[in-house]
Amino acid sequence: HVSFNLADDIDSKEFFSKLIEETKDMKYVSLNKPDLHQLGPDGDLGGWNCFFMSGPNGERVEFNQIPKGKCKADINFAAAAEKFRTSID
Repeated sequence: HVSFNLADDIDSKEFFSKLIEETKDMKYVSLNKPDLHQLGPDGDLGGWNCFFMSGPNGERVEFNQIPKGKCKADINFAAAAEKFRTSID
């Protein structure tokens, strides 16, 4: 499993569309969703965008976009990371 974070200035829908186009003739590559999965603004993970694909060797590839300081997901992930860091000190 490999995960990539998309920069805030990348249009995730455009990236997803281009990835579909670029991989359409690749027999062993598949996108696991017909559309970008976007969590709405509500909930603990609000604002998180993600999608998955399978690479040519069966590897799972994940793409995430969590706008820094602009969504609940970022706030909660940052709080969880800080809690983890302080727990191992």
